[in-house]
Amino acid sequence: MSSVSNLMRTRLPMLTMENLNAVMAERLAATKNQNTVIPLLWQGYLELPLSQGRTAAYYIPQDTPQGTTVIAMNIPEGEETLSFWKKSGWLELADKERFCLYALEPGKDGWGSPAAEAFYLREGLDAVKLGQYLLLAFSVHLVGYGPIGTELHKLAMADPLHTAAGVFFDASDVDRVTLQEYREKEYVIPDTLSDHVLRVPYRTVPLPVWIASEKIDAATTDTVAYWKAANIVGECTEDSCFGTVYSQMEESIYTPEGKILKLAVHEKRYDPSSPETTALACRFLLQYYRYGMGPRSNQITRKVSYTNMGLERLTFTDKTGVDREALIYVPKKYRNGEKKLSAVFAFHGASQSMRNMMENGLWYHLAEEKGLVAVFPESTLQPMPEELHRGLPMAYRPLWMLFNPEDAPKDAAFVEDLIDRVEENYPIDINGLYSTGHSMGCMLTNYLGSSRVGCRFAAIGGTSGILLLKDENGGKVPAFFTVGQYELWPYDLKTESGISDMVKFWIARNMLNPETYEVLDKGRWHTLVWRDSEGTPWLCYTVIADKHHVHTYEENCVFWDEWFSHWELLSDGNRRFSK
Repeated sequence: MSSVSNLMRTRLPMLTMENLNAVMAERLAATKNQNTVIPLLWQGYLELPLSQGRTAAYYIPQDTPQGTTVIAMNIPEGEETLSFWKKSGWLELADKERFCLYALEPGKDGWGSPAAEAFYLREGLDAVKLGQYLLLAFSVHLVGYGPIGTELHKLAMADPLHTAAGVFFDASDVDRVTLQEYREKEYVIPDTLSDHVLRVPYRTVPLPVWIASEKIDAATTDTVAYWKAANIVGECTEDSCFGTVYSQMEESIYTPEGKILKLAVHEKRYDPSSPETTALACRFLLQYYRYGMGPRSNQITRKVSYTNMGLERLTFTDKTGVDREALIYVPKKYRNGEKKLSAVFAFHGASQSMRNMMENGLWYHLAEEKGLVAVFPESTLQPMPEELHRGLPMAYRPLWMLFNPEDAPKDAAFVEDLIDRVEENYPIDINGLYSTGHSMGCMLTNYLGSSRVGCRFAAIGGTSGILLLKDENGGKVPAFFTVGQYELWPYDLKTESGISDMVKFWIARNMLNPETYEVLDKGRWHTLVWRDSEGTPWLCYTVIADKHHVHTYEENCVFWDEWFSHWELLSDGNRRFSK
């Protein structure tokens, strides 16, 4: 745990194409530790410069890994950032619970009017979400204090898809003009390959919220009504800590785990400087995790405790000399090792981490329900000078080594080592290993499947990826890929793209007839299936309507139930498909 008594504020440096490699090397050396292979490169008390001379502040606990939760807030009127974080207990809780803090703070003359601060608040929230310096979780947890906090409350309404949960202390007097704006506003997303336009009202996008105000006036009541409708809550109970707690009463595409949404309302004054207030805010916020992009491929789930769920971390130096790690989840009832289980290796996307992959797609739920081992490997950190040159926010990213054909075999070697170590240390069935991944993780799954490593997997499947790099040393591998209607690449196989290249590659590799396929339509899923001469499906390609560049619990359920669980690797290296 870091000592908070001697924290010195460090200004984050300007990153350029010329200094990026040197800065990364220095930071990797400075942050190297035994708790994670790829830490956040900046830790401690940090200052982020924004426009017009304004700043925001981070507190990153020591040895914090990529993909960690961030709680963003405005500093209350009359307070200084570090002293407020200390006396309110935020620093102590950040160290204890291993999350990051982010403060939007007053200028040198204090806070201006809420309207005058609106631009700064929006810029500051955008900065933490973009993550040039610090790649955190996909969404923020938000705390608003007082009238400035009400402006943050409005920003949560403006971007609920990237806010996991919100707590607002005397910060819920949202004006009627704003409320009406978001009651009428829609996400309007055209499909570039058809006439279809996705329209989703903002008012239907849920967000777990705790509203605590000394006085529940008319404006606060209207704000409560807005969130009641968005969270489709009904019955309420009284809670001594949170006041009146309304619970979700209907199933929602946003909550794959069921009716988990809560809206709490308490007419009571809470002291922002009190550690008890902070503890309650954390208790509400850290119930939730959020992932996704578009309004039809976005999910709110329960935030899990890695320790309580029994998640294990495997670390080693692979055969190429690179330090590596992975998270391993074994279902509780199988931890005695008496039964060997199938195992799914799930590879994260670019700018993500093994922790994000574990929480985003809920493979641990499937592991527990279906009785399988879930393995979440970690990539390495790579500098991205070309993105800086193009004005993009990511200066460095966790990436698989697919951009350089000379380095890609290092990741294949890592996966071979990882499979060996998982076989050695966990109760897995070597005839039931499967590879999946999202985005760049799907690209890695393609590469692994096309290489000699592919002979270790009974089948592969991936979401929202392309064929970025292939290996000619592999053989036939059953493959299933899903993409969204609103992908980064055209989903139409008649259009030349990385997606069409991927499908053509697996048709050729699996020796299939490109002109002979079966069309299956089920709800939002439009699937093409290529079979061999014996009727065995060796390639499936699905376009999911209204889906963006994400991977969902629904997809992973289908991968397991309709694909992986039917394929077995035989001792002679062939595969067997059973219906």
